[in-house]
Formats: sequence, structure tokens, C-alpha cells
Amino acid sequence: MNTIIIKPKTLTYHRNGISGIGFYALSFDWHDTRSNESDKNFIATFEVDDIDQNLKIESCRVVNPKNVIFCWRGDDFAYAIQKKFAELGQKYCKPMVYDLIQVINEMERRE
Repeated sequence: MNTIIIKPKTLTYHRNGISGIGFYALSFDWHDTRSNESDKNFIATFEVDDIDQNLKIESCRVVNPKNVIFCWRGDDFAYAIQKKFAELGQKYCKPMVYDLIQVINEMERRE
């Protein structure tokens, strides 16, 4: 059971060149309810399936820009990110991850 809870801060979409594979970058804070660990300002990059909009778990990479020496399990964070996107998508009627860019970025501006 995934016990990581994320708080999205900024979501952006990028493409590797004109015909490259598109990917998202998400800055976020997180908290693990099992270990009570938490940290701020992590960055995840990931791809999304074109058909069902599910995050491609194996493509998720997570770094702490303040300390890039430590490795983080992208798959653990990927499930937490997918869960948060599903919650936000349902709440704001935005089933496409791309449509959540505006929602997430506006949430951060309001805080």
C-alpha cells in the first residue's frame, strides 16, 4: 500500500525536440504517512499514456534539486502522483493530465 501523499505545486509539459517524446515535469512536496518522513520541492518527470492518460510508472524519475546525491523510487511516487491526478481530475472535471496544468498552477498561486 502506497502511503505517500503529494502536494503538487507546478506542472509543465515538455517535448524533446520537434518530434521527440513528450513528458511532464511536476514540482511537489510530499509526506509519507507510514514513516512520517516528508520533504519539499521535489521534481518528478514522467510520460503519460496517450489513450488512458495513466502515468507510465516506469518512466517516472524523482529528484530533490537541493540534494541530487540521494536516489528516490520513482515508482512509489508515480502511484501517489497518479492518485492525486485522479482526485484532481474528478474534482475539476479534467480527465486529461494536460488539462491539470492550469488547475495545479492556479492552486499554487492561491496559496
